[in-house]
Amino acid sequence: MGDSRERVGLERRLRGWSVREAARHGGVSNTLWGKWEQGAASAQMIPAVAQAFGWPADWESNPPPVTMPPPDDLASRVAELERAVLLLLEEARSRGALDVPAPPSVATRAARKGT
Repeated sequence: MGDSRERVGLERRLRGWSVREAARHGGVSNTLWGKWEQGAASAQMIPAVAQAFGWPADWESNPPPVTMPPPDDLASRVAELERAVLLLLEEARSRGALDVPAPPSVATRAARKGT
């Protein structure tokens, strides 16, 4: 069941939904949805997840493929990730914890984007 909860949380985040929004789509309270994602038991959540995501009723035993964000959203997420990696590398270098240069592809793309 833990993998199912992780899969649901991943799907929710990939869709850009808050717990409140996912709960609304599933017809349950945001409190129930949030507690369930954190490990609380609830028989209501299996049909609620199916309703929210448009998944089949047997989604736990037959999980559908992961939703992929639209290409333009994916590009912005990749750019955010690259910026985050650069910041982490910069912080590690400033503390002397890392003396490896940033990968050229990351550094070059970040420089072009003005980071």
